[in-house]
Amino acid sequence: MNELDIIRQSAKTITEPQRKAGYVSTGLYLYTDTDGNILYVRLRMDKPDGSKWIRPLSRDDAGKWTQLKEPEFLNGKPLYQQHLIAKEPDKPVFIVEGEKCADALTKLGLLATTSGGATSAKDANWQILAGREVTLWPDKDDAGKRYAKDVKAILTALNCTVNVIDISKLNLPVKGDCVDWLAQFKETHGRDATKTDIDFPLKTDLIQAPASDYKQVDDTYPLVNIVCANSIIPEAIQWLWDDYLARGKLHILAGQAGTGKTTLALNLAATVSIGGCFADGTKCEPANVLIWSGEDDIKDTLIPRLIASGADLDRIHFIREVTQNYEIRGFDPANDVQSLIISVGELNLSNIGLMIVDPIVNAVAGDSHKNGEVRRALAPLVEFGQRMNCAILGISHFSKGTSGREPLERVTGSLAFGALARVVLATAKITEGETSKRIFCIVKNNNGLDSGGFEYDILQTELDGYKGIFTSYAIFGEAIEGNARELLAEPDNRETGENGNSALDDAKDFLRELLTDGEMAQKEIEADAKGASHSWATVRRAKAELNIISNKSKLDGCWYWQLHPSMLKSNEGAQDAHKNSVSMLSTLPINEHLESANSNYQVTNNRAIF
Repeated sequence: MNELDIIRQSAKTITEPQRKAGYVSTGLYLYTDTDGNILYVRLRMDKPDGSKWIRPLSRDDAGKWTQLKEPEFLNGKPLYQQHLIAKEPDKPVFIVEGEKCADALTKLGLLATTSGGATSAKDANWQILAGREVTLWPDKDDAGKRYAKDVKAILTALNCTVNVIDISKLNLPVKGDCVDWLAQFKETHGRDATKTDIDFPLKTDLIQAPASDYKQVDDTYPLVNIVCANSIIPEAIQWLWDDYLARGKLHILAGQAGTGKTTLALNLAATVSIGGCFADGTKCEPANVLIWSGEDDIKDTLIPRLIASGADLDRIHFIREVTQNYEIRGFDPANDVQSLIISVGELNLSNIGLMIVDPIVNAVAGDSHKNGEVRRALAPLVEFGQRMNCAILGISHFSKGTSGREPLERVTGSLAFGALARVVLATAKITEGETSKRIFCIVKNNNGLDSGGFEYDILQTELDGYKGIFTSYAIFGEAIEGNARELLAEPDNRETGENGNSALDDAKDFLRELLTDGEMAQKEIEADAKGASHSWATVRRAKAELNIISNKSKLDGCWYWQLHPSMLKSNEGAQDAHKNSVSMLSTLPINEHLESANSNYQVTNNRAIF
């Protein structure tokens, strides 16, 4: 029995579980050295439904073909059909994605190779092609474009003349490759394509201009891509929710324990999944949502909350375990993001708007208090958000004993969490006397407003149609203004203030006196309150109890406070003050998908009021 027969027998034995699962062997591809000696092979199996199973097979320490992994190669793994390339050093080479495509072109008398799958370019040794003419034939999908881009950059550094076939002119379906083109050619012309059909009209008409010549670089050095600023077209930030959720950016949602951060995040997920309205009335386009949760059970916690929040479950997808070499392990962003991108592509999730990572600290395999380790661990998630153009929302906690500190410093772990995120959001439960309320606010925003937020509440319900399943859901309330430090500060709960009054009564008197003569800018009120030793949280509480009106000026963008007309001796002057320069802050429209669950809120003129 020769070596190839041994490999076939071993491959048949190893893949028995796949055969029982309905897979059929469709390829055994040999990777050789320049002399034709077999270094390892790649096995391919397919199902009638289009599913595929592709694995490398190599020798174990005893020399037997039993390992479903690639051997170790000091300078990178070899290219496919390397012995054929070595035999014809002056012949142009086609580079495709996958061995099946390379074999199809080889049968026509062309010289073709590949490094393997769409993500394999940087792991291969391309030195054998140095100085040669090559033509890249990408698959018609994003992965194929990225593969061609990676290969072109590597070969340009090896002083190759690099041509790229413009696949947009080939009239192929999505994910179409050279095998599909050959089948299409036969259907159109009634015959098989020949080497001439590809060498002349295809290459002549559909090739992009050759890459510029670059100085040859030793392939042991990494290739740094440099792009001229003049070639980059500026783009506006794409907001899912203006100032709160931006596509392609990393966000952190942090807060005290028990404030319902996950439930609030699921409210956002539900809104994105149905293309509903956010708390300020902003409507978003419907999009898919990915959720990776390491704390809550999907069946008894997350799914019920999503249902209660009105989510479209067809657009909600959970990241589960990873299967590798017949072993199951947890998803690891540091190593599995590329695999996640491939899985997303196979599921045709073309529009992902939001990805929730709960908790974000699970993405850090090392010490979450070390800046360097946090940045390295989160970098793949940031890249995923950029490549998929989706907002990444990581859930975190506030560290214990940090009340009173800057909100950004309160996020658990390294400061790198807050530094790397473009938007940091916070939740808190503020106790004011005998009552309490939950608030959601902006702590940091590199791309928009960095203040303001909304009140919200966590409600309980029994799911319709699911007897005995009780769950919680979040609902937003009125808008609030102010920076995060002010909003997250606890009110002054002293029993008495000056003259024996409570601190709240003192704050009320302070505001009445300050606003008697008319409206005043909030920033001026803050300065006066600080000078009078009033807690800003208590001043805000006094504002609410006095029904003080807050307006945002269209002229300077500042907030202005004024007493309610009923508190003024003369309403006439107060009603006309600043009439043309401010716009009333409206209360919030109910989220479209939460109307049926809004039984604990009074609804007046299509507005939700606590």
